[in-house]
Amino acid sequence: MASDRSARQVAHAKMHLKGKPMKRIVVGADGSPGSANAMRWAAHLAALRDAALVVMTGFMPTDSELPPHRVEQLLEERRQQLESWSEPARLGNVEVRTVVERDDPRTGILRVAEREQADLIVVGRIGRSAGPGLLQIGSMAEWLA
Repeated sequence: MASDRSARQVAHAKMHLKGKPMKRIVVGADGSPGSANAMRWAAHLAALRDAALVVMTGFMPTDSELPPHRVEQLLEERRQQLESWSEPARLGNVEVRTVVERDDPRTGILRVAEREQADLIVVGRIGRSAGPGLLQIGSMAEWLA
């Protein structure tokens, strides 16, 4: 059932984007089922539009007193997590790159999208936050809207 809905969403997006070139899609990842669904959807759209997919996550160490080597260790752990989290996006011949942005995920995704000259930003409906937010679309989507 979920794949039928995803196929309908991609068909709908393809119809509305007809004739508009799309080269790069940025999708947010946090390891949640919502971000996995967003990656699958973005990967299907990227395949249809012959676009590259950039899977990103934010990284902000919580302790300002961490020694630099520990911050680098945590950053490397996050890179490895992101590689694992990005598996749902790796469909067929879609070019997938991963980016760990040292920033809050909300501002980080905007920074990555600008740097990558993204045509589209995709995020899951509900990720790791406490709830769907005021508009019932997820706190990240709400913040971006």
